[in-house]
Amino acid sequence: MRRFLWMVVVLTPACAWREQVLNKAAADLDCEARHIRLSQEGSTVRAEGCDKRAVYAQRDGQWEMADFRESEQLRQDRAKKAAVIDLKCSEERIEVTSLDYLYRAQGCGRVAVYNGRSRELQLMGRVVQTCKRQGEEEGMLGNYDLAPPLRTGPEIPPELPAPFVATHCQAETSEFRCTVDATGRARKCCAVSPVPFTEWPIAESLMRTQYKPALVDGKPAEKQYLFRVTIRPVAGCHAIGQ
Repeated sequence: MRRFLWMVVVLTPACAWREQVLNKAAADLDCEARHIRLSQEGSTVRAEGCDKRAVYAQRDGQWEMADFRESEQLRQDRAKKAAVIDLKCSEERIEVTSLDYLYRAQGCGRVAVYNGRSRELQLMGRVVQTCKRQGEEEGMLGNYDLAPPLRTGPEIPPELPAPFVATHCQAETSEFRCTVDATGRARKCCAVSPVPFTEWPIAESLMRTQYKPALVDGKPAEKQYLFRVTIRPVAGCHAIGQ
């Protein structure tokens, strides 16, 4: 009898924490409890199921999620669903690629990059339009100047995402077409030949820079220009696959 009572006292707390974590994990992972596997790692508990994983730790007597992970395929699927709204495009026309925690969605003449570090995907900056080269759009948008305008203010370098900088080990040139208005500000920037995962940082840097506007009959006027931005590698980069 004593042995039986001793076992009840010892096992009840263990059953209690398993039930608490399992209930939380079922909701957090959006997965039925019978498909979830629990494993204890020191003071934390790992829950895995439905291609997702969560780690729980106790705080003030309650089990709280300390980390969350999804399979790469699930993450890409979520990026595609988010891009349907942001790109105004159907799923079947959207292509998603990834770089570490970044997810790039392209479709219907637009590009969006998402930050996947947190549980919810976050759009980085804004959606960027894509456009064709001059020879491919003759008669549609008119001519634009292949030589960029003179810069009258300081150069504002693009703030490139860390995963791109860490793995970018060769110089590449990105081409954008922008309209420089009468005040010397670039706007309506679209990516002609972009380097993937850098679209918004480069567009933003161009739009924040001050230029000398074109003159028509001696007065400032807007004009389209082709901008070429060369991205050079930094010391210590590590190319993917090396």
